[in-house]
Amino acid sequence: RSVCSVQRPLPFHQWKQIYQGPRGKSIISPAVVSYLTLSHLLLFTGQDPLQFFSSVANHYTVITTLMVGNKNPSVVMNCETATAESSLTIARPMQDVKVKAGDIALFECFITGPQALDVDWLVNGKLIQPALFDCKMQFDGHRCHLLFKSAHEDYSGSYTCKISSAKEKLTCTANLLVIPSKEPLFTRKLGVLEATEGWSAQFDCKVSGFPPPEVTWTHREQPVVETDNIHILQVNGHHSLLITHVNKESEGFYTVIARNVNGKAESSAELYVQEPRPAISTHM
Repeated sequence: RSVCSVQRPLPFHQWKQIYQGPRGKSIISPAVVSYLTLSHLLLFTGQDPLQFFSSVANHYTVITTLMVGNKNPSVVMNCETATAESSLTIARPMQDVKVKAGDIALFECFITGPQALDVDWLVNGKLIQPALFDCKMQFDGHRCHLLFKSAHEDYSGSYTCKISSAKEKLTCTANLLVIPSKEPLFTRKLGVLEATEGWSAQFDCKVSGFPPPEVTWTHREQPVVETDNIHILQVNGHHSLLITHVNKESEGFYTVIARNVNGKAESSAELYVQEPRPAISTHM
């Protein structure tokens, strides 16, 4: 439906439409048009001529010729139509991915639809936390992208891309299978840490291996022993060393060592401890 204004006298005859298309090209519409005198609306029936322009522009000109005997008076009407919002569609779904531990794993889902979209990624039905999975998510309006720079066997599972618009919601699901390394392999190595004295610091790493490696920690080449201030944590292949309150003695190199029957691997990083800043006096 297109809303147009027409000068009197009001026509009551069949209309022939010639549309001014892109670059001035004239397009004759096969549609039949009736004029509703009370509402001043042109109601297009049959093939919708507006669909042709929905992807070209929101504004166009309709030149309407009224056939009355041998006379062909013309009325030019400037019409405005809102571009129809395209429906949300998955143009290319995700594919299953199978990689070795430490390799790149990539999921891609291509979509078409409206501009305003929300994209969420889930694994086994739960929202993905990038910090835990060490992954990168991107969406450029057409391509949904989930990248694991160094896959770990813990990442194996069912991944779902959920795309939502104001009116629609679609999902696309595929499986990731990560084959573990035989010998120990760090898919996430330790990173350098800086912490203020009195605050906490935590080293994190991920270790692949079959059978699962045993992990130990050293500080300045001495074994790390758990205390009230030092905690050694493990969740599957994710290993952490948490220092609740760092001090000057906490500073230095830390090494995590992974061993199994097939070999040994290690990763090291340094902890820098900064002195706390003096409190700023508010007195004048």
